Amino acid sequence: MSDTSPGTYTGRQATDKILHILAEVEKPLPSYMEFYYKILMTQAGSKIPDISEATAMLRENAEQRLKQATPALTFPDLSIDWQDTLVLFCEVVELTLKFVAQEAGEKENLAVCCESADILEHTAKLWFETGTVPHNNTEHRKTIQPLTSSVLQATFYPVLSVYADILFPVVTQDRWQKGYCPVCGGYPDFSFLDKERGARWLLCSRCDNRWLFKRLECPFCGNDDHTSLAYFTDDHGTYRLYTCDKCYRYIKAIDLRQMKEEALLPLQRVLTLDMDRQAHEMKYKAEL
Repeated sequence: MSDTSPGTYTGRQATDKILHILAEVEKPLPSYMEFYYKILMTQAGSKIPDISEATAMLRENAEQRLKQATPALTFPDLSIDWQDTLVLFCEVVELTLKFVAQEAGEKENLAVCCESADILEHTAKLWFETGTVPHNNTEHRKTIQPLTSSVLQATFYPVLSVYADILFPVVTQDRWQKGYCPVCGGYPDFSFLDKERGARWLLCSRCDNRWLFKRLECPFCGNDDHTSLAYFTDDHGTYRLYTCDKCYRYIKAIDLRQMKEEALLPLQRVLTLDMDRQAHEMKYKAEL
């Protein structure tokens, strides 16, 4: 993906670099990191569709949609081999069930999705479209259990990140600045302050696209009242936890001005899991 700031990586480029780093780390890894490592290996081995011939049309359609404050990508735009995707989905399910505790009915729901490509396509379409702003349907989102959503995200990330790479240049950053991804419409789950200006960029939870956003505004509810917005930092000022006391949501951030080495943003999500714990202890939540 095109860089917005020196030393930031997402998509397949980040996956390859993270896999190289983790391969060199002394084993055994902590359980959460081993799970992440194996998910990355599974994603790296997946087949990516060649959409080069569709690039011009994708960008043309994207420009029109973005002018209407609509995400550039729709579900029918995705070039998906559903049999290959079913194989990947079931591999991610197998890994997830080994490492992640399940709530009632989640294992059974995942098993149903593994039964056929048609069931998976239907479920994936519901997941994609009801989790997309401004077409978000809260009631329908409840039909996709959190663990199923996480497995779908891991399954479709390799494909969605390719589309993000293609459509990122189409976005006029200064004009967008909305709380949802201009590429796929997903919500952000991480952010960074760039090296050049300290401007805040949001990172999409689904495709890893990044987009410019206001420093003093909650991306989830649009609250811009400074009296109900805050952020907490670590001792070195490298990491921040932005919180909103209107919707009680939070988002993590890394200040790249404090980083000497390259920042692998997807890896930073995992390395900052303790920040999620702290946020939850303060009664803030990340999910919508």
